[in-house]
Amino acid sequence: TPAWTQPLANPLVEIGYAKHPVARLAQHKKHSSSNYIMNLVEAACRVRYGLSYGMQQFIIYRIFAARQAAPAEILFTRLAQGYIEDGGGFSHALAGRSNHLALSISALDEQSYHEFVVDKTPIVATMEREIKFVQERTRKRKLIKSILSARAALADVEAKRAVIAEEMAFHTDSLRKKQIADIKNMRKQIEALKRGDEIMEDVAEKFGLMGVDS
Repeated sequence: TPAWTQPLANPLVEIGYAKHPVARLAQHKKHSSSNYIMNLVEAACRVRYGLSYGMQQFIIYRIFAARQAAPAEILFTRLAQGYIEDGGGFSHALAGRSNHLALSISALDEQSYHEFVVDKTPIVATMEREIKFVQERTRKRKLIKSILSARAALADVEAKRAVIAEEMAFHTDSLRKKQIADIKNMRKQIEALKRGDEIMEDVAEKFGLMGVDS
């Protein structure tokens, strides 16, 4: 089967914030007030391939504070590589630039969104899992850092030990050579004394001084 007839390994995407997501997804489906590049691609695929290709819609993050709208749209667009210049999506405008409707959310609605997300979604469990993961990773990094520090200290000690051993070997060799030289000198002195004693005996014997009491 030709590769061009198969679904894309990484489907083209379009990420966007909507105050009323269900109604907004319906607009995209009808190609009404939607992304014209995305609509054109879907229309061309429907004409060329029938129902083999089409857009799928998902709500991927439930915002519960107005200040999350722009950062979330920017983050998910980047993660999904949704810009046209990346070749991964249909977004031709900068994410986070048209989220003004988020500012119209009342404090009461925002509170209700927050309660819904906490009570009806896995966000709390997810955050707890992520916090635990970060803590564990931080602990492992500290442990690895300690191990590397200990290894560096051990390597430093080993290097110093090698230097000391080398110096001791040098001094030991020097001392051994000195001792050998001293022994040789002592032997020479002993031999000289022996020769001197022999000479004295010869002289004494020659002049009849041997066995003379004083």
